[in-house]
Amino acid sequence: MDATLLKELIAQRIAEKGYSVQKSQIVYRDIVLPARASKAFNAYNQLWMLIDDVQGIKIESSYGMYNLSNIVADEQQHEHTDQITIENLTSQAKQVKMYQIILKK
Repeated sequence: MDATLLKELIAQRIAEKGYSVQKSQIVYRDIVLPARASKAFNAYNQLWMLIDDVQGIKIESSYGMYNLSNIVADEQQHEHTDQITIENLTSQAKQVKMYQIILKK
């Protein structure tokens, strides 16, 4: 996704949720998952946005699922919140790049 478009989308989503664009904090996350590993994150009052498409990774949250290996999925959700689980479905280490937006009033 284009960086300018992503910045605009983040600001829009912060405002839509009723939070301050100026006070909210954006953190770049570069998560490395070993083969067949998973990590869980408590992301309440946060938004996490996937920056790059990654094959072999499954991300689940209350917003939905991202899994390019799932060929029957109607949609790949790039935005996540609440309890987020990121799972490496492959036998190789994978890198997942996301923005963590910590929402503040």
